[in-house]
Amino acid sequence: MNNSYEQCKQKGGNVYLFFSVNGSGKFAGIAKMNGNVQEDKMFPFWTQDSKWPGIFEIEWIFIKDVPLREFKNIIITMKDGEVKCVTNSRDCQEVPNKDGLNMVEIMERYFNSNTILEHFEYYDLRQENYEKSNPIAYETPNN
Repeated sequence: MNNSYEQCKQKGGNVYLFFSVNGSGKFAGIAKMNGNVQEDKMFPFWTQDSKWPGIFEIEWIFIKDVPLREFKNIIITMKDGEVKCVTNSRDCQEVPNKDGLNMVEIMERYFNSNTILEHFEYYDLRQENYEKSNPIAYETPNN
């Protein structure tokens, strides 16, 4: 990701990240990348320690739930060479500029009444209750 970020900066551009929540059927927002990945640092709250090393700063542009069906006409070439709808993309899939701009327009135009981020308290409580009812699954080797 650092290569893409550096190349964009040299050309006077920016890297924008489209976020979705696995299984939600929606894009949840767009953020601008504001710096290189600091690979020597680790985000301390992943459920799987050390799986995703590095952190970087972002600036949210939109925090907005937009159903994937709104993007059905945006077809791109995936990392593996297959041609599919952008909604089939996975982490770090590059989207051509023209298609990315189209996605931004869709996000901007779409009217919604809420966002998944408004429900974090509910999901935090649900996770806490799950952990209490399944303590063995969440024991660490030091317990």
